[in-house]
Amino acid sequence: MKKTDVCALWGSWPFRRISHNTIADVQAMHARYGITGGCVASLESIFYQDPMESEEQLALALKGTGYRQVITVNPTLPAFDEMIDEAVERFDVAAVKIVPGYHCYSLTDPCMETLHQVLRRHNLPLYVARRIEDTRLNYLMLPREPGNEEFLAMAKAMPDVRILFCGFAAWEAVGISEATRKLPNVYFETSLFKIAVGNMPATAAAIGEDHLLFGSSYPFYVMKTQVMNLEEAGLSEQAERKIYAENAETFFAG
Repeated sequence: MKKTDVCALWGSWPFRRISHNTIADVQAMHARYGITGGCVASLESIFYQDPMESEEQLALALKGTGYRQVITVNPTLPAFDEMIDEAVERFDVAAVKIVPGYHCYSLTDPCMETLHQVLRRHNLPLYVARRIEDTRLNYLMLPREPGNEEFLAMAKAMPDVRILFCGFAAWEAVGISEATRKLPNVYFETSLFKIAVGNMPATAAAIGEDHLLFGSSYPFYVMKTQVMNLEEAGLSEQAERKIYAENAETFFAG
């Protein structure tokens, strides 16, 4: 079975040490679990004054690996759209990622229209992170968590952009699934789906198994846990194939 990880991570986190955070580490861990490729985003780009400095380093680290780059931008920064244009020209960009909680804007702010335009120009999908880590661990910095209404309003305003909701707990995704099932451009990744064994089939059914993508957020989270959450969930082989690879192919192909 082909396996793809759409949410691997690279780089350092300013609030705690993360081990095994090089691309070689990610490749080695993926190989252990039969994952043959995927997409990688930089943790450091969230905090750099010039995110392109981190993106250039990530592009160099990914060169020749077959992995694709998800660039992280702050749409409140001047000329962020030009950064995306440059990254598309220079790197193998698979998607754009935003983390509004750390950059203090709403998903309905005017800057989102500029982001919408540049995504359309390059036919790029968008990753939108609700959170990076459990908010109970945040004390040096208290990022806001956008509410469901923001996510839904943004998705409705961008019907021509494929959008991946990241950092959702399973119960949160199920909680808005009635609305997102009416939005064919919305998908969810699984890295924070820490649910009891046996509950995943019902979760996938509520969200729609065609709109779930396997994401690990490794090395931020433990890879074994991410794989076990999926492979010991009691899903059908067909559902596993979709979540592990087929849905990602649809998502990135547009």
